Amino acid sequence: MIYDDSKTRAKNRQILVDVAYTLFIENKISHTTVIDIVQEANMERKTFYNYFQDIEELANYILTNFNLDV
Repeated sequence: MIYDDSKTRAKNRQILVDVAYTLFIENKISHTTVIDIVQEANMERKTFYNYFQDIEELANYILTNFNLDV
């Protein structure tokens, strides 16, 4: 049986997005770090970088996909 981890990857990415969104609302984007996000998501820092180049890319992803005005 071949294991397809695309569902796991999608789930991990969504967890990071959801956690970051919550932290951005609570603490503002400028006061949120990658370490804050991965600690809250219970993930390794390297996992974050598998999905996003940096926190700015994640913030832009959220702002674009959630249609938020800041």
